[in-house]
Amino acid sequence: MLPKQNRFHNKKYFLRVQRIGKQKRASILYARFLFQKIKKPNRFAVVVSRKFDNRAVKRNLVRRRVYQAIEEAQWHLPQGQDIIIYLQAGIFEK
Repeated sequence: MLPKQNRFHNKKYFLRVQRIGKQKRASILYARFLFQKIKKPNRFAVVVSRKFDNRAVKRNLVRRRVYQAIEEAQWHLPQGQDIIIYLQAGIFEK
């Protein structure tokens, strides 16, 4: 699991990234990111909607796996970003 300093749950920051962050899209996910004014460690949030699966257990399992992948790959990203990752509903069908 990512350390707490690398995750963000504050609704104010989350909405700010959603509103003015830049967006990149791939086939199974899309991400919004916003560069911080002060270079701090990257902060991440993962969103798995109910369209993905109705069961919270399944959504949380996928969310934890994505956090694990981020933890292993975060050092390849430039520092000082807030990143929200949204998983698409048909991720297992592709």
